[in-house]
Order: sequence, then structure tokens, then C-alpha cells
Amino acid sequence: MRLFPHKKSFGILARANGTLSRAGVYTNPSNGIFTLQLERTDALTIRISDVSGRVIRSEQLSGSTLYSIDLQAAKVGVYVMEIETAEGRTFKQLIKN
Repeated sequence: MRLFPHKKSFGILARANGTLSRAGVYTNPSNGIFTLQLERTDALTIRISDVSGRVIRSEQLSGSTLYSIDLQAAKVGVYVMEIETAEGRTFKQLIKN
């Protein structure tokens, strides 16, 4: 059963003990509203940077497996979202059209 019919992009967060967790971002490309889906509700930090490496948004989140990321005020372009948890970190490309 597919819960979210949107196009998803998944990254793997590695744990020290060798088990893995997934992080997905959809709809991508987007008009500025992205959904971050995680397997667990652990605390995490997201950092979103533009192509020059300038951080345009940074947040600490916890308590959910779904987060809405609003980049509607950002310019059209490509961004990189770093997702960091106690398990590790992954990077996702976000395309705002």
C-alpha cells in the first residue's frame, strides 16, 4: 500500500551499530513546500543551503515522522538540505520551481 503518491527521494542515515534508517523528501521539484518523511521520531537538525553554500534555513525538530518544509519565500533554484540525527547525516537536493 502506498501512503504518499508523490515522487520521493530517499537518503540513508547510517547508525554506529550498522542498522539503517531512511529519510525521504517529496514532492521534488516543488513550488516551495516539501515534505520530509522519516522512519523514526528522533531529534534532528536540518540545514538548507543555496548553491553557494550559504545556509538559508536551520531548524531543530523532534517528535514526528513528517515535517513540512516551506521554501516558498526562497528564490527559484537548487538547494541542499542536510539532515542530521544521532544516527548520522544525509544530504538531499531540493529543486524549487
